[in-house]
Amino acid sequence: MQRHERESIGMTSIMNFVIFPIFGLSGALFPINSLPA
Repeated sequence: MQRHERESIGMTSIMNFVIFPIFGLSGALFPINSLPA
C-alpha cells in the first residue's frame, strides 16, 4: 500500500509539472472567457 501511495504521489507531482504549465500557456494564449462553454 505504501508503494502504491508513493507512486500515486509521484504521478500527481508529474501531472502537476506537466499539466499546470499547459493550462497556464493555454490560459494566457486563449482566455477561458473566449472559449466556448
